[in-house]
Amino acid sequence: MARRRHWPASERKTPSSGSCVTHRPKQIRSPPDPPAVARHEVYLFPCLCQTGRVRLLVALAFAWLASLVACERAPNRTPPATVAADPAPAPVQHQAADAATTPSAPPPAAVESPPDKPSPGPAPLARTGTAGDVEYLELVVGNDNIDAVLPMVVALHGLGDQPQQFAALLSGLGMPARLVFPRALDPYEHGGFSWFPRRARDPDVDALAEGMTRATHALADAVREVVRQRPTQGRPVLTGFSQGGMLSFALATSHPDLFSAAFPVGGWLPPPLWPLHIDDPRDFPPIVALHGDQDHAVALGPTQAAVTELIRLGFRAQLHVYPDVGHAITPAMREELLALIRTELGQQ
Repeated sequence: MARRRHWPASERKTPSSGSCVTHRPKQIRSPPDPPAVARHEVYLFPCLCQTGRVRLLVALAFAWLASLVACERAPNRTPPATVAADPAPAPVQHQAADAATTPSAPPPAAVESPPDKPSPGPAPLARTGTAGDVEYLELVVGNDNIDAVLPMVVALHGLGDQPQQFAALLSGLGMPARLVFPRALDPYEHGGFSWFPRRARDPDVDALAEGMTRATHALADAVREVVRQRPTQGRPVLTGFSQGGMLSFALATSHPDLFSAAFPVGGWLPPPLWPLHIDDPRDFPPIVALHGDQDHAVALGPTQAAVTELIRLGFRAQLHVYPDVGHAITPAMREELLALIRTELGQQ
């Protein structure tokens, strides 16, 4: 906000009480052929042309008014209070494409940065690769050596998205890690890519599960190959949104040896993919799912049923529900997701 300067009364330039306004001169001799401005000045303000002193007072008054206007319009030069650095602009919302619409980004929303934001560190190092049938984007954050031994995060995008856009979800992680963003198997007709042809709302859950199984096997093989090729500390952390969230459930329950933890967002595990039993729950990674209660693309009810069944079987599973949130990753959900990932990586 601009700050106004308050001038003390002693510094204000005002005409004295003995102004010539009350004293009319005996005679005014006009100069020969005055300019147009001077004629108007004499006509409108005859008394102001009497002496040079009055002209000086008028000039000082106008200068004082001009300085007030300049102070009113000038930006505030006071340095702002020191705040914790925000490592990167947050993608405040991430929304998957609807089955019947072209994918589009939601409008951004204002988010207050938490006071304990981690430092940004070195700029990410990027490269692309192919593992089996899956292409992927690899980013190394918090380290200037792309071949360093680092913990790994595998993040699966949703319908109509692609790795280059989805990578913004993990910006500001704030700790050294290797981030792997696989690209979905098939092009999507409205742009981006799709992991499987069926939608979560499809009543044919058997066909949906079949498409998910194909993508799950391809991803499991790809992750194993990337872990073999890249210097990796511990087992990867898994997350994903929408279709990627559904595959996060499927990979965590069907390939438990691959991941240390899974954090599905806006996902679901169809009943045909529910495990029948597990011998030792400690062999399976913990699952913490995030979901909006107004999600109409991947409804909350089936996800609650799936998590309840996993808990009954012995899985270490949780579901965190966000009120008044649809099929999107809000700033609060993103902050929790990053905190979950940091905690898991910190234990490796």
